[in-house]
Amino acid sequence: MKNTIIVLLLFYNAIIFGQDNFGDLFKRDPNKQMTFRQHSREGNKQLKRGDFSLAAFHSMSALLVKSDFKNAAETFEKSMPNANIHVNRIITGLNRRIEISKDPDTTIRIMNDLIDRLYKANELNNNLVFVRSSKFKTMKNPNGYFEDFNLRYEEAISAKQAYLVEVSEDIYQKALVVAATQERENYKKAYEMIRSISKYVDNYKDSRELATLYLDTYNEMTAEMYYTEGKKLFDNAKTKMDYQKAFFTFRKTRDYVIDYKDVDELVAKSQDLGTYKIVYLAFFGPDSEKVSSIYNKLLDPKLYKTNSSSANLNNIDNWLKVIRYDVNHGGEVKTLEYIKNNAVFENVDYFVKFSMSDFKAEAFKDDVSLEKGKVKIPTTIKDVYRNQSLDLYLVNGLANCAGQLEFININDINGDRISLSLDKKIEEERNIWMTEKNIRFRDDQMPAIKAFERETNAKYVISIETFLDDYKKQLLYNIENELITNVKDFVINSFEVANP
Repeated sequence: MKNTIIVLLLFYNAIIFGQDNFGDLFKRDPNKQMTFRQHSREGNKQLKRGDFSLAAFHSMSALLVKSDFKNAAETFEKSMPNANIHVNRIITGLNRRIEISKDPDTTIRIMNDLIDRLYKANELNNNLVFVRSSKFKTMKNPNGYFEDFNLRYEEAISAKQAYLVEVSEDIYQKALVVAATQERENYKKAYEMIRSISKYVDNYKDSRELATLYLDTYNEMTAEMYYTEGKKLFDNAKTKMDYQKAFFTFRKTRDYVIDYKDVDELVAKSQDLGTYKIVYLAFFGPDSEKVSSIYNKLLDPKLYKTNSSSANLNNIDNWLKVIRYDVNHGGEVKTLEYIKNNAVFENVDYFVKFSMSDFKAEAFKDDVSLEKGKVKIPTTIKDVYRNQSLDLYLVNGLANCAGQLEFININDINGDRISLSLDKKIEEERNIWMTEKNIRFRDDQMPAIKAFERETNAKYVISIETFLDDYKKQLLYNIENELITNVKDFVINSFEVANP
């Protein structure tokens, strides 16, 4: 028990007389365990520097291990009397800082420092009496080194409490004045002022009720402001972007008041009127199955996304409604008139005439080998056919598509049209290796084959029929991607979207 009290004395002493240095000491090496001799040397070093608090700490730490360590005891005795002067100087300095401080938060922080110092100093004074029965055999009457701080500690606490009430009342009265202007932004300011009182006094007077009242009033006034602004934009809208701006403005009311007036209905109307509605007219020619695959991709609004975030409402895909209509008979004019007068296609803005007359790919191998019998299968491939000759052939690939994309304004069917040519052509040549017996290599031999292909810039082919079929599919895929990319860019650049 006595040893425990001595440890407490050591702890309080170190914190009171050198709080900053004490903290830095442990920050430098929180896990370091010093021997009693190291503590003694450190204590003597701090004494020479004039840091009496750390001198007392290290010398006492040494004495806790070796109670008859003379050097440590002498350091402790020399540091304690000066430590008392030191703590009084700190307390005086804190009181002066409190007097000149203008900022409440700074003042309260200094008051907390003062209370902490007084509390620890008072605790140290109360525990010094136990040193007489401790291990410190060489100590001389340590009781006279410290004064009683109890009264000053209690006065500091009372002063802080009174100051907190004073600050709270000052903020409370100022908030009432600000709110009395009945201006929207001032209700928000008054709310923030009332809310800040809780930092000093919890639930001061009717501060919680006032905070709720001011916030609700601010939210109601802000919702009304955006509602009125949105109505003005909606009523005067002439273009898609005008309706989009009204949509974004109406949505802002939701950030302040849920289900405000008829705002949900107006949001839906604005979104509908701000959306570009397009009817894709498909005039299929040859290879209609392949063309239909491309056509289906163009009908997906996600294709036209301009931002990676789906939540971003100013992406064109959020303002684009694509409708498919296959033209099987009747021609263009009759089809346009039919759609224009059909209620199903109400409020359609554009027809997009999608027509393709050609979409195909071909691939064929030359009959004559470019390098017959001159190359052996690599000897690194352990196969019974490794000495067989390879023949090098040239394969020609051709992909072609022909068509047109036309934008037709619903209100001006016979007017000028914005068009995009879908004519594309890809021509390629590739070299392939073939053997007479179409050798199939094992899986463990394939890395060597791949290395051989890279080295010779030619592909090893087992079946020419399979290769040509796959090659045609790859050519069609490549030309299809080019076509879809061109259409995507064309559509994105054809429409404007308002910023939220």
